Amino acid sequence: MQVQRKRDLANPASNRAAPRFESAPRQLVLDRHRRLAAFNTQRLRPGLAGSDWRDQIAHQAAMRALEAEFVEQEAAAVAARSSAGSKR
Repeated sequence: MQVQRKRDLANPASNRAAPRFESAPRQLVLDRHRRLAAFNTQRLRPGLAGSDWRDQIAHQAAMRALEAEFVEQEAAAVAARSSAGSKR
């Protein structure tokens, strides 16, 4: 079951079909944040690579790309709020 979930999360098509973070409903943003938190919990847990290490690498690459997009968009939102605040 968990392997299937990892494949679902690693599917780039499902990530592309989702709305961008800044236009996404708050619940979608929270769900993605939780997915990233769960991914990082698993990623940082000590262990040995299994026989499906190629799938694990593909999953990690997809999740790290999602994480990078999330961080970039959050940084842009903070910069926009900061810029708007300094114009007052």
